[in-house]
Amino acid sequence: MPKKGDDRTKGIDIQALEVSNINTQEKPFRINVWDFGGQEIYHATHQFFLTKRSLYVIVNNTRSNLTDFNQWLQTISLFSDNSPVIIVQNQVAGSPVDLDLRGLQAHFSNILFVKDADLSNTDDGRLQKLIQSIELGIQQLPHVGSELPKLWVAVRNALQEKAKEEPFISARDFYAICRENKIEDKDAVKRLGGFLHDLGVFLHFQDDPVLRYTVILQNSWATKGVYTILDDERTRKRNGHFSGEEAEEIWAGTEFEDMHHELLQLMKKFELCYEIPDIQPTQFVSPQLLPIEKPKYDWDNTQNLTLYYDYGFMPKGLMGRLIVRLHRYIKDINSLAWRSGCIFTYENTDAQVIETYGNKKIEIRVRGKNCVRLSSIIICEIDALNKGFEQIKVAKMVPCNCMECSKSQKPHFHNYENLMYRKSKGKLTVECSISFEDVSVKQILDGVFDENQARKKGIPELIGANRISEALSLFSDTHPEEAALISSRYNEAARMYYLGQLPYQNWIQIRDEIAQGILALSKMEPSSGEITGSAFQSINKKLDEIKSQLNQQDIALNRTYEQTGANQRELLDLLEQLQENPLPDDYIDKVVDVIERGMTDFQTKFPQAGEILDAWKTASQQLKLTSDSKAKLKFTIPFVFCSIEKEYAWNGWDWFRSIKEDIRKGKQGKWHEMFVEGKKEG
Repeated sequence: MPKKGDDRTKGIDIQALEVSNINTQEKPFRINVWDFGGQEIYHATHQFFLTKRSLYVIVNNTRSNLTDFNQWLQTISLFSDNSPVIIVQNQVAGSPVDLDLRGLQAHFSNILFVKDADLSNTDDGRLQKLIQSIELGIQQLPHVGSELPKLWVAVRNALQEKAKEEPFISARDFYAICRENKIEDKDAVKRLGGFLHDLGVFLHFQDDPVLRYTVILQNSWATKGVYTILDDERTRKRNGHFSGEEAEEIWAGTEFEDMHHELLQLMKKFELCYEIPDIQPTQFVSPQLLPIEKPKYDWDNTQNLTLYYDYGFMPKGLMGRLIVRLHRYIKDINSLAWRSGCIFTYENTDAQVIETYGNKKIEIRVRGKNCVRLSSIIICEIDALNKGFEQIKVAKMVPCNCMECSKSQKPHFHNYENLMYRKSKGKLTVECSISFEDVSVKQILDGVFDENQARKKGIPELIGANRISEALSLFSDTHPEEAALISSRYNEAARMYYLGQLPYQNWIQIRDEIAQGILALSKMEPSSGEITGSAFQSINKKLDEIKSQLNQQDIALNRTYEQTGANQRELLDLLEQLQENPLPDDYIDKVVDVIERGMTDFQTKFPQAGEILDAWKTASQQLKLTSDSKAKLKFTIPFVFCSIEKEYAWNGWDWFRSIKEDIRKGKQGKWHEMFVEGKKEG
């Protein structure tokens, strides 16, 4: 709905409503209403929430008539497979605007109807009729009324209740909810998680090494967290540049304070930013905040390899996502990139890529010694982006290389798909529309794109962009046995790093060694049977060293668990002596001593525990504020009531976060909410 002044819809606002059920009056019908922000900066995330299982309402404010119907209708068509649309003319102190409904429906058959209403007037009856039409339209969607397994419904209902209080839960808590509702098979839980993710009940990226441990129940919380960074004045003034420390400062004191790792990963997942490599402290860039104006630089249009993509409708944000994917080829993000274009460099070759949104084109100009190599890299990424849009209409146009066109600044362009189709039919030539020469199809294709070269370069480029998992996937196509072995080592190291059990520098060293091993093996022939080769033996030795290091880490962890268990037993002995009366000072001192020893020892292996220890020390000074001695002791020994067993280590972050939250509740006097069921052992 249009809003006044600066009261903008930031990203996406989501509310759940109960409406009348057209099938039965006894049971209300629940709908989720998603309000998408109208500002262009927020369009980048819309694509992740537009689904096929929805009814869309486009609201036009007739006072300004600024709604871009074509933009929204094309976006809905592109991302949601022609889901039904209702257009609302909001006549707030205005007159109806003429709208060519038949003309729109000729291009967008999914438009149901247009309604006129004054959304600020609840008395004239039009608003109520509009609401009834929307309620009816939603309940007539094809999937509505489809029966789901009762156990799935129970889990979904439990999560929706949970979402009223918490914006996110751990994956472990999600599994616990599934177990409580008699879904215990891990594969079944994953399938249900994928279904609920697709349905929009929550966000859970099961394949992401960071986000897999968190289930985001409130999607609006995620978008608000992301745009807290992008809307920050410092970030905007610096054209989208921000550091990891600055992000932490921006989120400090907010509901996102303890989730900066996950939110930064979410921003990278949505391709809203990328990490600048080889810079400490960590620096990020959000391309959608780059300068609008093209920077000054010299470009010679002669002797260019030129090709372009012609879109029926160009999705917004394509250039920004391309910059994220190809950022390692940018020499200087400050002087060679802007919001709609960028200069990429590779092996003494430059490529100028410009998005002309009004003309719905992406133009690529390449000059230098290795034009085909660089154009192949860029084409691969643009093609990959285009494949993400099922309904997209785009033509890849490549230049003719006949005698006349080769010398021309304005050559004829052939449709790439048509050339590929001719090739598949055995047609070896195609006629140029300018010179009318018969030109070799193969020569035209080879002049802009080298499939073998693109694949050969794929692994180094992915590794250079720190996309190790993708490099491993590509590597496994040709070297399955080696890839399986390396993947197991890589995943083991990644797991321990994301749990905070492996220091950052050690993780970087391990990751780099694995990357170098992939590079070395990718240049060799795949093994047959027994894995051999000096290069593999070298990397295998390194990986064995890594595994040994991880095993040592496990041994150290086991010792820590044993020590923690001893501290627990000592404190439980003290607990048995506790009476319902004020605690003597020497008793409190003894408890404090045990806690400090336990937490300090714990901190040696888990640096994050330092935050908890600091919070506990502050809170322990407030022990005498309550007369309930049991509450005092409970507040003082948080880890006694938590499951500190090896199983939890797969997501240590959740445990630490829960402890900090319990301490916060204790400081607020909410004793009954501390250490609730689900955190206790068993």
